[in-house]
Amino acid sequence: MKIRLIKTKKFSYTSIICLILLGLTVPPAFAQTAKPPAEKAVVDKQPRRQLTIGNKPWQGDFDRMLARRMIRVLVPYSRTLYFNDKGQERGLVADTVRDFERYINKKHQTGKRPVTVYMIPTTRDRLLPDVAAGLGDIAAGNLTVTPERLELVDFVAPEDQKGISASPSRTSTLEPSFWTS
Repeated sequence: MKIRLIKTKKFSYTSIICLILLGLTVPPAFAQTAKPPAEKAVVDKQPRRQLTIGNKPWQGDFDRMLARRMIRVLVPYSRTLYFNDKGQERGLVADTVRDFERYINKKHQTGKRPVTVYMIPTTRDRLLPDVAAGLGDIAAGNLTVTPERLELVDFVAPEDQKGISASPSRTSTLEPSFWTS
């Protein structure tokens, strides 16, 4: 008895592609459905701690800010006044606000609960309206006093500094004491 071997292609390329597509589209019959996770038997008695980012309107005088231990300073983005460099607050206003924070904590001897001064970046046109609305306590930036702005917020300047009434020229021989009024 002679056995003949016939060489045939068992599968063609098209049948392989059809089987792959069929396998991808038809859900497996033996797949198990996922059971919902069991409820925790022990429920936390304390509420979860969260960081609240919302800035709620609040208005008060300086004494209430000290009691609250928080002062919010609205600052405008600027290349010189305030900018963020790799997560570090930098600029003239940022440095001045940090110095102000150290001064407040040293003068009022806050001890273990220091007053924290937060800088909130905002656009220049929203500085004073946001202070008036209670979203900030101080607006820091190159702000001038105008009658319209005085109706909206109060301005404070150091008593020992005088305003400049005239700017000196390059050819002026006047002493600096004559420049201020």
